Amino acid sequence: MMQKRLLIIILFLSVNLLFGQEFTDLYGDYLGQTPPDDTPVVFAPGIVSTDALEHSPAIFTPDGNEVYWISNRPPGPDNNKWIGGVFTMKRVNGRWSVPVLIPDKVWVLSADGHQAYFTLWENKDIWIIEKQDDKWSEPRCLNFMTEYPELQFAYISSVARNGTLYYTAYLEGSKNHYGIFRSKLINGKYAKPEALPSSINMAGSLNW
Repeated sequence: MMQKRLLIIILFLSVNLLFGQEFTDLYGDYLGQTPPDDTPVVFAPGIVSTDALEHSPAIFTPDGNEVYWISNRPPGPDNNKWIGGVFTMKRVNGRWSVPVLIPDKVWVLSADGHQAYFTLWENKDIWIIEKQDDKWSEPRCLNFMTEYPELQFAYISSVARNGTLYYTAYLEGSKNHYGIFRSKLINGKYAKPEALPSSINMAGSLNW
């Protein structure tokens, strides 16, 4: 049931981007914004950077034709509750589509854009989907909670070029002490989670 639900969400996104998609007046790389340099500026104000709570940077695919970001939007005139999830835009024939919400997932793209990782709230574990011929595969759970039951609530944060996952989690019995962990990709399998040292995590808050 869980995988079926995820597939429905992914299929909805694909269809929505191909048929009946609304578009903005934005063209060019980076949503037509000034390319990044050493001076920090607010990115795409009113589109990506809004009065909502942005939970991530804007993540572009390697070809520059898709962008994803995480946002929590507070209640307003058009919604009576918080709306949270991943928003995405796609460039078609040079023109950018309007933002589309992909609910219930937190996305992180690999460096080559072929894998996306997310946390599913129902089982608090990390899932992966892979892109093949411009389509996303069936979601697959990495089963961190099953293989390493000491770990609680793996919330995906980033993935390195070598496949190492960095994420927020806490250990059993230490719910109020979150920390940053990593799992190395070794021979196609993710190794036992490691808490990063006290220079990153608060000293004494996590013990494996």
